[in-house]
Amino acid sequence: MKFLLAVLCFSAAALPRGNEFRIDVVNRGSEKAAGFPVVVLLGPLGAAGDFDAVRITTSSGETFDGQFDDLNNNGKADKEDSVAFLADLQPGDNVFTLVFYKNGVPAPGPGADKAQEISVANETVKVSVHKQKPLLRRFFRRKDGQWQCAAAAFVLEPRMDNSWKWKNTAFRVSAVSEGKVRRVIRCEQIKTGTDNGKTVRIINDLSVFRGRNEILSSFVFVNDSPSQLVQINTVNTGMYQVLPEGNAAGAARFAGTLKGGKTVAGSITSGSFLLRRPDPGQEMWVNVTAGADPSCGFGVVPVDPAKVDNLLARYDAKNGNLRVSALFKPENAVLWPGKSAGFEMWMIPHDGRGDAVKTFAGNAGKIKVEYAK
Repeated sequence: MKFLLAVLCFSAAALPRGNEFRIDVVNRGSEKAAGFPVVVLLGPLGAAGDFDAVRITTSSGETFDGQFDDLNNNGKADKEDSVAFLADLQPGDNVFTLVFYKNGVPAPGPGADKAQEISVANETVKVSVHKQKPLLRRFFRRKDGQWQCAAAAFVLEPRMDNSWKWKNTAFRVSAVSEGKVRRVIRCEQIKTGTDNGKTVRIINDLSVFRGRNEILSSFVFVNDSPSQLVQINTVNTGMYQVLPEGNAAGAARFAGTLKGGKTVAGSITSGSFLLRRPDPGQEMWVNVTAGADPSCGFGVVPVDPAKVDNLLARYDAKNGNLRVSALFKPENAVLWPGKSAGFEMWMIPHDGRGDAVKTFAGNAGKIKVEYAK
């Protein structure tokens, strides 16, 4: 199972000790990426065992604590878990050594929460997910001390086995991790084929990082069928009620990058944005803002061009909704039982001003984690 996060290609090589690993985060840009969120999955890293904490050392000898996330909350470290940290990434190679150990302090896991919604937040952004309504996943930004909704209606439309004949049979949501680096909500949805009885588990983790406006939305499709193959053809996902408090029907505008890196912009009510089949390695982003004097904005940055069929921003005058979404086509998506495939995207609520989305997409597109030499 191989994933790309923040256009980070996860890989690592083990050092002599079993709990010590090295990763090389390469910044191909010409400037430092300050406090950049890095997420490393333990599966591709090859790390597993009886530990619950990680300490990270830079090539210059600086040491700091990363965050170990027991994402499946099974009380042990395995291929489904991860490590997260924030790093200043200089141009070129940034080598980190990860040493795993047993801390002995139970990590915060899902608790009993009687509220209808579960939320995670930092100083500037918040994510809320309704426990019984899978499509009610909302993204907020803080404005004048209040939470302003930037996007309100989540959509997830997978086409599997070239068929739409799948039904939802279960939905669970919980706050699975909370630490100094990030807080994570996990949405786990079970779909069953109405014709063949196949079962697919869809995991959507939503991560809010300390001091960052960007929210990482990662997806994993797991074939839980006992003996049948499942093909993931395409997955349409994004938000269908963007800028609900920002007068999307008025002077909302869009901007984004097309093939070849060309940037386009315009009024969302008189046009739309569509990036089809992006070039390998190209920068990808779309941003919408509300009003002639914008006070609210929402951007989307898919991670891997190879997994994207199109990226879209469009206004539906009939329903009065602004849609920002992507159509993914995961690689290696013919899944044997127990196997999985996934993809990632960043969602960015912001104040509507400046080039926050474009700047982040530019940095993310130049940063990769590669095998240590």
